[in-house]
Amino acid sequence: MWTAPAANTSEFSLEFGTTCLRVDPSVGGRITEFSARGANVLCPLDDLGEWTNGGSTFWTSPQSAWGWPPNPMVDRARYSARLDDAARCLTLDSPLFELAGSMVGVTKRFRPDLERGAVIVEYVVRNHGPAVSLAGWEISRVAAAGRSFFAGRDTRALGGLPSPRTTLDASEWTWMDHAEQHVEAKLGADAARGFVAYSSPQLLFLKTFEAEPPATCAPGEAQIELYVKPGSYVEIEQQGPYRKLETGAALTYRVVWYIRNLEPHASTASVVELTHSLLHEENSRA
Repeated sequence: MWTAPAANTSEFSLEFGTTCLRVDPSVGGRITEFSARGANVLCPLDDLGEWTNGGSTFWTSPQSAWGWPPNPMVDRARYSARLDDAARCLTLDSPLFELAGSMVGVTKRFRPDLERGAVIVEYVVRNHGPAVSLAGWEISRVAAAGRSFFAGRDTRALGGLPSPRTTLDASEWTWMDHAEQHVEAKLGADAARGFVAYSSPQLLFLKTFEAEPPATCAPGEAQIELYVKPGSYVEIEQQGPYRKLETGAALTYRVVWYIRNLEPHASTASVVELTHSLLHEENSRA
């Protein structure tokens, strides 16, 4: 199930069925691999000096509270790690870091859901200083090929960038073809259903979460966000509700990850059918 780091690596590995998840506590507790039959859906890591690209990470929202680059204590510092074999749970804790005049810490928990063939990811932000308002924000970087899609409303441009090119299907799902994006762009949307997904020629990557009312979003942000670095990568992002945390209070943001292999040359209809099937199974077990 879980494998602790070997002598030549710092990554913890979770393997079940055809699924593999790898997490590296030494680089901000980042998810470095989420794969099916050896095919990793996430971009490899890239050290950019002030911050680390690739994989999947977690920040607090809104970005206006910290600017750029992300605080290294949450994005790239070493997290402490605890592996509970009995509970099949890996827990990582960040160093404390400053946020909007307060001090907060992030805990990440990863455990398999064997019945659904999924991984449950929980992010906990605990406030150790004066009251502060924030939301949870997960950022997963995938290739600049394939398509991202979601069921959403009020799609709009974010971050002072143009909105990427998208299409709307008969079910009112929004699709973004990564290969058609030629300029840096970012969109935001309210979630009509609690999911955002990405399909490559061989993989379906689905993230599910609790859909909240649009009014709960952090200022200037959105529940679903897609950022395009043309020719390099796409960020598939989603955010939880914006909450005020008093001293000692904590906020938990829970996401469920699925990965499935696709048949060669899988049609859009088959991708949609598989997505519906996974969403239905999750709802029936909720």
